Amino acid sequence: MEYYPDQTFFSQRLGQTLRLPQVGLSLEVVSCEDKGSTAAQSIFSVILRGPRPHYLPQRTYRIEGDGFEPFDLFIVPVGHDPQGIYYEAFFNRLLLPSS
Repeated sequence: MEYYPDQTFFSQRLGQTLRLPQVGLSLEVVSCEDKGSTAAQSIFSVILRGPRPHYLPQRTYRIEGDGFEPFDLFIVPVGHDPQGIYYEAFFNRLLLPSS
């Protein structure tokens, strides 16, 4: 079964890094913001920061780290500043009713 991280997963990792082994880089979790979640739907955005000048194109990357199962994450470059290049992952998931 594929692992799907939720908003809590990213919120608990603010300031930590996630490894992208296929490109040999790590990205720091900069923010995790709710974007209008409801009882039936989880909607949130995660901003990650990577090192300059290592630009990553928009695509799906394998994410690894300590204490969780690896998962795939689609990221989009959204900006840069002297501290690094920023990427966003946007989540919009229906929540299954608990049985």
